[in-house]
Amino acid sequence: MMGLPPINGLYTTLFAMLFYTIFGTSKHFSAGTEAIACLLTASAINNYENVYFSDDIQTNLSLNETGYLSNDPAEAKAIIAMAITILVGIIQILLGILHLGVIAKYIPDSMVDGFKMVIKLNYKKFLNFLNFL
Repeated sequence: MMGLPPINGLYTTLFAMLFYTIFGTSKHFSAGTEAIACLLTASAINNYENVYFSDDIQTNLSLNETGYLSNDPAEAKAIIAMAITILVGIIQILLGILHLGVIAKYIPDSMVDGFKMVIKLNYKKFLNFLNFL
């Protein structure tokens, strides 16, 4: 879904369950990959196409030290996805330390559901909106 090899999704699910087994406390928690998170990560990865990696096979074979993350586009996409994941994790830890989760009480569930539906139905228009920002 994100343009990465399927094995990355399997590792994500496996390690999420492993960490939840060790650190989790909720009986009603469901861990795993989410479609919306994958779509947003894919849009971020696609924004960096031809900046940090090239999809042209001939270019990839001839690149040495040209500024790309990797000569392999799949590897470069994985590196970008890992960087995004680490950044989001750091932000979530900071929000947890500052106890800013109480803000979520004031966001109605209908607004969150509407946001999810817009992403699902108008993915391309939503990407254009994100690029506008």
